Amino acid sequence: MALSHELQPPSDNKLRIITYNMHGFNQGSHTLRDIIHELKPDICMLQKHWLTPANLSKLDDGFPQYLCFGTSAMSSTVESGILYGRPFGGVAILVSKHLVSHTQLVFASDRYGVIQG
Repeated sequence: MALSHELQPPSDNKLRIITYNMHGFNQGSHTLRDIIHELKPDICMLQKHWLTPANLSKLDDGFPQYLCFGTSAMSSTVESGILYGRPFGGVAILVSKHLVSHTQLVFASDRYGVIQG
C-alpha cells in the first residue's frame, strides 16, 4: 500500500521542526493548521495549548497526520474541583506519522516533553 503524499518524508532528507506558542488551543489551532499545510513540518513542538487532560484528544483529532505526545499543565487544578479562572500551560510534541516507527517518548511533564528518534 502506498502512503499518501502527506505521510511520506520530504525528498530533501531534512528534518523540519517548528515550535509554536498556541496561546490556547481554540485560538492557535487554526494558525497551526495553516503552518502545517504550508511548511509540512516533521515535528511540531507546542506550548500553552491550555487543554485539560480530558481535552488532550483535540490534538489527535485536529491533526490526524501526526502522533501527539502531550501533557496538560492543569491536571492538579482540575483534580481539585471546579476550574476557576482561565486555563494555562501545557506542552505537546506532534510527530509526523512517517517518523512514528522511529520515535519514542522518553519523558513528559507539564512543562516539557522529551522524545527520542
